[in-house]
This record gives sequence, structure tokens and C-alpha cells, in this order.
Amino acid sequence: MVLTGFEPFGGMNSNPSWGAVQLAAKHLRQSGHDVVAVELPVTFAEATAQVAELLAQHRPSVFIATGVAGSAKAIRLETVAANEINARIPDNSGLQPTEVSVQEGAPATLPTTLPVALIETAWASDGIPHEFSDNAGRYVCNATFFALQNGATSSVNSGFIHIPPANIIPIEISAQAIKLAAAIALQQ
Repeated sequence: MVLTGFEPFGGMNSNPSWGAVQLAAKHLRQSGHDVVAVELPVTFAEATAQVAELLAQHRPSVFIATGVAGSAKAIRLETVAANEINARIPDNSGLQPTEVSVQEGAPATLPTTLPVALIETAWASDGIPHEFSDNAGRYVCNATFFALQNGATSSVNSGFIHIPPANIIPIEISAQAIKLAAAIALQQ
């Protein structure tokens, strides 16, 4: 399986998505799972290219990308990726594209292939604050999510989870949510 988080951006010192992925990967490995954990750059071109490389190199059965959503108050399972970029701030390379496609000629939207209902049941049973979203934004998180869904074969359970800042939900809880989602997706 592949799990990704992001490097810091927009003036933050660290990105809780990467910390949560590292912790989730550690716990999954302790349970005997083969996990590749990667910190993606917060750049449109590099993040989407790395997703394609990870899919080709590792051929995972599960690929969960994660990012931080500053406004989130709960773990947010994204259900739909949009083929649209409309950056509100520049990425870490200084680019700020607006009103462009993530991938020309691709569908307007693509759904997650993670088992949403099963993940929701597990998160609820574990007391993890969560919600579902059909809008992953139009920044690097959504571009990564779209590239993942457009590049993954039908045999890959893939999707995107937004986590809140660590002062809203501790990284340990976010890591538990990621670990549960990955473990459930592996069983499908």
C-alpha cells in the first residue's frame, strides 16, 4: 500500500498530514503490512507526477493520499476529485494556476474507490470525528486526488483524506483514522 502526506506550505512549520501518515505507516507495518509512505511536495506538477510514479513503481492495492484542511473540524473523507485547479495561493514552486484542468481530456470528476460505508462504520465505532466531502478544494490536494483517481487501475482502492490542523484533532487520532481506512481498504 502507498500512503502520502504533504510537506509544509503557506508558511506552516510542519504539515500534520505527513506526521499522521508516518505514524499510521508505523502502526500498519507493526501489524505486518507492507507500506510505502511518501512526503509529497506542495507543487502541482511534482505532486501529480510523483503519484503517477508511485502507482507505476509499487502497483499498490491501496493508495491513500492525505492533506491538511485548515478549516476542517473533523477527519474528512473526500468522495469526489475535480479536474480543476483554482489556486488561492501559490504552490511551493511559486505557481498559482487558476481555472485550468488537472489533466486535459480527462473527466470533469472522478469518485473515490475507497469503501466509504465501511470506513464510516469503523471511524464511528472508534469515536473518530469525521465527515464526508464532495469538494476537495481546487489546490494541490485536489490535483493530487484527481491524478490518483485518473491514474489508478480498477484494482486499486484509492482516495483522499483531509485531516484538520493538529490543534483541532491530534495527529495520533488522524493517524488512527488513516490506519483504519487503509486496513479496511486492504480487505476489499
